[in-house]
Amino acid sequence: IHTAPCVLLGFGASEPPAVSVAAPERQTLLPNYDGRCRRYAALRQQLIEAAHAGVPTALEMMRRELEEMLLPVMGVEPMKKILDFTPFCVHQDVVGTFDGINWEMAKKIEKYKASVEAAAYANPELLRLAAGRLVQDVMDYLSQDGHQITLLAAHDNMMTAFLVALDVFKEQWPLYASMVLLETAELNGPRSVRVLMNDEVCLDWEPLETLRTRVSATVMSAAQYAAACDGIAGSTA
Repeated sequence: IHTAPCVLLGFGASEPPAVSVAAPERQTLLPNYDGRCRRYAALRQQLIEAAHAGVPTALEMMRRELEEMLLPVMGVEPMKKILDFTPFCVHQDVVGTFDGINWEMAKKIEKYKASVEAAAYANPELLRLAAGRLVQDVMDYLSQDGHQITLLAAHDNMMTAFLVALDVFKEQWPLYASMVLLETAELNGPRSVRVLMNDEVCLDWEPLETLRTRVSATVMSAAQYAAACDGIAGSTA
């Protein structure tokens, strides 16, 4: 954080750029952060169930394979439990090993979870409820003049929704301690933007207005989010 302004100085900043960290109440850590948007919760559950229903879909086949692998490790109904084994695999040197928990299982779980996210967020309403507020905030930040760095925190499932909204999600679960970076520059013309994830370019330089148009159907103010959740909650409870 402290060296980043110095780096930006090399790109022509006349004074040290500000580093801004949003206040906790301004952070969108999770798609349904406080759990109060019943419309989001009900619609997501409905969409996930539909993606598994009927003739066994690819998603349902993945679920069945995982369930068979997890039964000896987690016991009955393993898919209803929190399945986050990556930290155990990363820190095996500290916490030790556990029978049945390994990188192969962790990767299969992450692939399944990423596929579930892609299926659910193919629905525009759910995507807007999940990521619309964050996308709105990010577009506001990117539109500001001057040199500055804005840091936002989020969990991995917030990051997946955000990546889908930007149309750069590759159905890969975010790596442990991932970072999505959006940067702007004025490259001999209108302000441009590009998107990187863990130093990989997901979206190369394009006009900021092009990105704004692409996400225009997804952006959502806090007031719109509250109205959407409160206005439909009674019919989905």
